[in-house]
Amino acid sequence: MSPLPQQLVVVGGGMVAQRLVEALRARDEAGRWHVTVLAEEPRAPYDRVALTSYFSGRDPESLSLGSPDLWGDPCVTLVRGRSVIALDLAARTVRSDDGTVRGYDRLVLATGSRPTVPPIVGADLPGVFVYRTIDDVAALRGWVEERSAGLDRPVRGAVIGGGLLGLEAAGALQALGTRTTVVQVGSHLMSAQIDLGGGHVLRRLITRLGVDVRVDAATARIRANDRGQVGRLELADGERIDVDVVVLATGVTPRDELARAAGLAVGPRGGVVVDEACRTADPRVWAAGEVACIDGACLGLVAPGYAMAEVVVDRLLGGARCSRALTPRRSSSFLVWTSRASATRLPVLRARSSSCTRTRLPGCTRSWSCPTMRGRFWAASSSGMRRRMRVCVRWSGVRSRVTPRPICSRRAAAPARPAGTCRMTRRCARATTSLPGRCGRP
Repeated sequence: MSPLPQQLVVVGGGMVAQRLVEALRARDEAGRWHVTVLAEEPRAPYDRVALTSYFSGRDPESLSLGSPDLWGDPCVTLVRGRSVIALDLAARTVRSDDGTVRGYDRLVLATGSRPTVPPIVGADLPGVFVYRTIDDVAALRGWVEERSAGLDRPVRGAVIGGGLLGLEAAGALQALGTRTTVVQVGSHLMSAQIDLGGGHVLRRLITRLGVDVRVDAATARIRANDRGQVGRLELADGERIDVDVVVLATGVTPRDELARAAGLAVGPRGGVVVDEACRTADPRVWAAGEVACIDGACLGLVAPGYAMAEVVVDRLLGGARCSRALTPRRSSSFLVWTSRASATRLPVLRARSSSCTRTRLPGCTRSWSCPTMRGRFWAASSSGMRRRMRVCVRWSGVRSRVTPRPICSRRAAAPARPAGTCRMTRRCARATTSLPGRCGRP
């Protein structure tokens, strides 16, 4: 007689939870674990990265991740529309908002994060939205369509925040025919991922798509129109921008309130503190995804979350896998996360990834194979100059790091020679890389 399976409870029904369950069922052939997933939303885990496709008429059900058969597995139970409101570490139980108490042998916190709403006067006006879930996107779409029907001009929209989420929201508004402005408080777009030089290139690409960009612009107030709806943005420098809809994309906050109340350690900026095995201070509790604080940082990208899920599964099955070096570094060009099974992308820029050794950077249009390295050359346009970037893929533990390295594009047909000091013109060096004098050709 086979022993009863141990009970694994996963709190959260997002992309990381789906990956964890999928990986566990693929490897746990003996059925050692029964998994219960407690999802707050009334639907199965779906692809949040592809939310923009909802505006092109895509059915929300088509965003579902993985095979539907996964949730019909006898070793998997998916509970939808239920929030976990209490965690008892001593009794090893979780309590849902309907009063149901469930015991566990091991627990994984995959609660993700929630949109950060800045303390701006008027942020609660009708017509101000966040961009996180299908329900958020559906409400935004309904508002824009309603305003479009009542106006004899294009709807004017603004996105407060110029990070990954902000650019995604700008692409969503643009897909609805809205004249969009991105307002970024920092010096350049995507400041958490790329440096100033890369930010300038990205701004040019975004502008060519028809999106206006304001940097070094802090929003002081959101004013209402005569109907009590959002009508104008007032910036700190006195500039005013007339708007009909506003999307707040000023970052995310880890949903660590459950762990805090239970007494688990949290990071200085939030997030449940975990070690390299994604284990919390309680050896029976793990955290993965955006809620996990590893090396003092919470990673707001899906690929590191997938890597953490794989680590947790490996540890549950007796392995020794760890999540070393998960924190990305800023690059003078673009840094793109990849993994064996998936990679992040920027749909607003139509940038995609197809495998771990073939990564397309934002704005790229052509590619060349490189037989001497695990990667490809990708070309983009910058100030009229053609750019080539050498993409080196190096495996480190459970993820790969893509290190774009700008190379001068002139004399592309000439035989390759050892890298040295660039003797191209200043125009070439300035247009090709933000690191003048080091471009890969002598």
